[in-house]
Amino acid sequence: MSQQAYDRLEASIVTTELQPGSRTTLGELERLSGFGRTPVHDAVKRLSTARLIHVLPRSGLRIAPLDLEEERLLLPVRIEMEAIACKLAAQRADEEHVAQLVAAAEALRQGGETMTLAEFNVVDSELNRVILSASGEMMLGNTLLPLQTLYRRSGWLFHKHVAGGGALEDLVTAHLDLLDTILSRDPVAAEHMVRAMLSEVYSVLQKLQKFGMLEKPA
Repeated sequence: MSQQAYDRLEASIVTTELQPGSRTTLGELERLSGFGRTPVHDAVKRLSTARLIHVLPRSGLRIAPLDLEEERLLLPVRIEMEAIACKLAAQRADEEHVAQLVAAAEALRQGGETMTLAEFNVVDSELNRVILSASGEMMLGNTLLPLQTLYRRSGWLFHKHVAGGGALEDLVTAHLDLLDTILSRDPVAAEHMVRAMLSEVYSVLQKLQKFGMLEKPA
């Protein structure tokens, strides 16, 4: 149940159902997630460790604010870690990992042009976890998984408010191409592909800034 509560609250952060920088309480998160106190408390501890929720002594909880300048500065770190993870996944993925990657690719293909951003994010989140597991370097996850969530939130805001919520065809195609390099056991191509994909995030952050969504809450 704790994992389910975590997934529900993480999704609420990504989709800004829990607004960046907003205050909340355990009780409100229990009502939002539909889970009881213990699983929500466990989920909040994990989200706090990941810096997605800030615990304020005697003042409740605060959702991580939107700080696109920080995300811009952290992007090179994320790119390096993603490149390592994808390169190693192409080299080390076992049969179980391959089956999971194939399933993710099939989900993306089936979604096609009708896949919603919420549906894509579910597949993308699972894909991130599988690639990390396949890399064999789970310590990367302590930093990489929270970063992926923050950038997924920025991607949600960009798609909904800047890009106008259009088709996800290019995004889906890029992820399928990355999956192909990993499944083809081509670590050089996998590393090159993920670097190219993530370099485009700079443009996303810049457009969000111009749109007026960069302000870090006080």
